[in-house]
Amino acid sequence: MLARFTQKIAQTFRPRSYVGLDIGNTTVRITRFRRGLTGPDEIVSLHQKLVVGDTVGPSSDAVAQQLRVLFQEHALHGVPVVVAMPTHWLFSRILTVPFTDPKKVAQVIPYETEELIPLGLDEVVLDHTIIDTREGESTVLVAAVPRDRMARHLELLAEAGVDPVLIDLDSLSLFHFYQYALMESAQDIVLLDIGASTSTMCLVSGGKLRAIRSFMIAGEALTRNLAAHLGWTHAAAESEKQNLVIPAHDDGFDANDPASKALQDFLDPFTTEIRNTIQAHESAAGRTITQLYLCGGGARLRGLSDYLARQLKVQVVDPMDGRFAAAQKKGDPWDGDYASSLGLAATPALWGHGASMNLRQGPFSIPHRERSAKQKRWIRLAIGVAVLSLIGFANFYVDYSIKETRLQTLKDTLQQDFRTSFPEITTVVDPVQQGRMALDQAKQRLMVFGHNDPAAILLILAELTEHLPADRTLEVNELTVEGAKIKIEALTDSFESVDAIRAALTNSERLTEVVVSDARMGANPGEVKFRVTSVVAAE
Repeated sequence: MLARFTQKIAQTFRPRSYVGLDIGNTTVRITRFRRGLTGPDEIVSLHQKLVVGDTVGPSSDAVAQQLRVLFQEHALHGVPVVVAMPTHWLFSRILTVPFTDPKKVAQVIPYETEELIPLGLDEVVLDHTIIDTREGESTVLVAAVPRDRMARHLELLAEAGVDPVLIDLDSLSLFHFYQYALMESAQDIVLLDIGASTSTMCLVSGGKLRAIRSFMIAGEALTRNLAAHLGWTHAAAESEKQNLVIPAHDDGFDANDPASKALQDFLDPFTTEIRNTIQAHESAAGRTITQLYLCGGGARLRGLSDYLARQLKVQVVDPMDGRFAAAQKKGDPWDGDYASSLGLAATPALWGHGASMNLRQGPFSIPHRERSAKQKRWIRLAIGVAVLSLIGFANFYVDYSIKETRLQTLKDTLQQDFRTSFPEITTVVDPVQQGRMALDQAKQRLMVFGHNDPAAILLILAELTEHLPADRTLEVNELTVEGAKIKIEALTDSFESVDAIRAALTNSERLTEVVVSDARMGANPGEVKFRVTSVVAAE
């Protein structure tokens, strides 16, 4: 119950429009499907021929060009696209495993498949879908496509500007067409899509997928037969094929008519392939196929539906009237040529209802590419951050180097100036600190003179030197400068010399109030100690 509710919610928020892209060997068919919320679904179908003249199997560039034109002309870019991988390009098997849990089934499928395909699991893209469950076991459809083929297919689409959200099987697209347009039918049926190079079959019983098959007998085989029997070019034979009519009776073929002979040579193996597939299914399932739905461009061969009804003993639904009546209930009328493209376009709307498959797995998956793109963005961001960090570091380093060089130059200059200013200091460790200490010591020495202005002290000493008598013995023991007052304590040889010194200082214009005091004999003979004080006059 919860799973069904989750599916409903998920379906509600899925895009309402999808494009089904069916790339054939001669024609590209596109169906744009838009889910209706209250009214009928909208279905728009387009096609483009790929064959020009005698050219068979157009190049990848030609296909990409046609797709690009179609998508641009009809504004399909931006609409999610679902494409099909031809069944004959891959390995497909139907297996039975003793589990019904989808997780356990997914775990054992790679081991069960490994021995059934000629390539290693690392060389293929693998997916599966459970098509039936009963009595503790599951019937599983497994498909594996070589990675190099998947890469080429996606490259072709990329050249056309198409990035599909889902890659299904062309045979499964017929089953999705059945689910969408023919589900009301309770009979066992075969859907047969006759293309240019291949014919694809999908067998449905009890509303469930039972078998898929693809064989290489289709419209192109009939064209080649005609060209060979008539000796015509491919283009002429293709044109003649449009005029062929299958006789209403088996004895209506004319062995002498090359065209009739070519037609019969085509129909015999073609019908045998279909009959063998139906009989194999009926023998295995114990049920009888009662209806065959013809689809694809090759189904337009006139008289084909009656011929197959006679040969296979089944009711054949012919698309020649341009309509499938059951499909008209779902939307606008359309013809059976677009059964495959409609099945592809309707696939997302049918998720959770029966078989579905997406071969965009592993390195080709959308989430993987998004993660890879996100990782690339993170790598680019990391590289950008690393480059910016490197530039920032380089800028910091250059700036640091310039400042360091300048600082070293200043240090060298400072040391040189320090050695010049203080030659007595031989060991230079911290010139700034040592210079401060040297200045402090000089100030302390100057404080001995009681004055803080070296220039003023020098002027006073010069004044004293100028006026002291040169012919008298004088030994100064102490000289103190206290503001404007000078104190001198000295020794001379006699009291007469003391008077002479006083008289000489008195003659100075700047020295006033010269007073001699405490003159007395010294401890040694011929030695007189005295003090003299004076005041320095302001200039």
